[in-house]
Amino acid sequence: MRVPREKASARGSRFSPFFGSQVKTLLYRFFLSCPLRNKIRFRLGEGRIRSLLYGLPMSWILLLFMSAIVPDLAAGERLLIKLKEDVSVDSSTVCLKDVADLRGPDERQVEKLAHTVIAGAPVFGETAVFSRHQVRELVQAAAGPLPADAFVGANAVRIRAAGRQLTPDEIFPILKSHILQTTAWKESEISIRSIGNLGGIELPLSGAEFRIPTGDAVVGSRTILAPLEILQDGKKLRSYWITGDIDIRAEVLAAARRIIPGREVTADDVEKRVVEIPDMRTAYARNPEEVLGKVARRGLLAGAPLTRESFADPLLVRSGEIVRIRLERDGITLTSLAKAQQDGVLGQFIRVRSVDFPAFMKAKVTGRLEVKMQ
Repeated sequence: MRVPREKASARGSRFSPFFGSQVKTLLYRFFLSCPLRNKIRFRLGEGRIRSLLYGLPMSWILLLFMSAIVPDLAAGERLLIKLKEDVSVDSSTVCLKDVADLRGPDERQVEKLAHTVIAGAPVFGETAVFSRHQVRELVQAAAGPLPADAFVGANAVRIRAAGRQLTPDEIFPILKSHILQTTAWKESEISIRSIGNLGGIELPLSGAEFRIPTGDAVVGSRTILAPLEILQDGKKLRSYWITGDIDIRAEVLAAARRIIPGREVTADDVEKRVVEIPDMRTAYARNPEEVLGKVARRGLLAGAPLTRESFADPLLVRSGEIVRIRLERDGITLTSLAKAQQDGVLGQFIRVRSVDFPAFMKAKVTGRLEVKMQ
């Protein structure tokens, strides 16, 4: 169907959507004089009704845009209480602002609701869980009825008491005290280089105490793995495993020259030195009396720190040697000869066999090639 241009009052315009005046035609010509003009023009004045379809894409875009912004605009005009999932509080009470984000058109109402107390804060180390329904009931009980759709967000909120982070400076004296109690090292000889595994350890904001149980720590050559207990008012709250990097520097005996295994140690073989201890679990010799007269179990290089286990008492009796056996009874002393069946050091009991008659006896080594019957 064609409509004459004279009736459309388009006056020669290519865009003629039935405007009755030249003014309207000029206005729409101005606003639609753009690259999209050929896309959206309707040309109704020329009778092409099917050209209406050219405007449908723009209509859909407009509808989608409006559907996206209208809910946000509507939400800004009503009260919203958006519940959080996890919160921590540092006071003795829990307010609505601690567990939810609030907004609404009435600022006074929002401020009043934000400071509404809904519960007492949980004890440190424990977690309280409130569902959205429970929070709504608690708020309405304190502040009065609220719209049913005001509460949104998480289905439940977990609440715990806030804490503070543990610092290495707080653990240094406790760990050093534990090492002093469980080892033979002196306080001046112990240095703690670093402490690990402190990340994630939280303490109460006040009144926290620490303890490392005796006997539970695992000690390495230069490290320690120990359980750290957090206490409050004498009650154990939590326990964590921490690590420590330990440095021990002490004055101990060291080899002044190479020590040959099996040879008795003399005063010229040892000297005192301040050295870095390679293994703090080992007992090191500190006084010459601990090694003099003993024999080395293995060879030692000059400068090596001397451990007690590296030396043994010399053998005074060797298996197969003839020894003098002595028996004392009621002030009477009898002596005889016997053949040693075992090696023996001073004070050790060994088996001997009399050379006069075939009998085995046990005797205590009292000196070089001398034993005593008990």
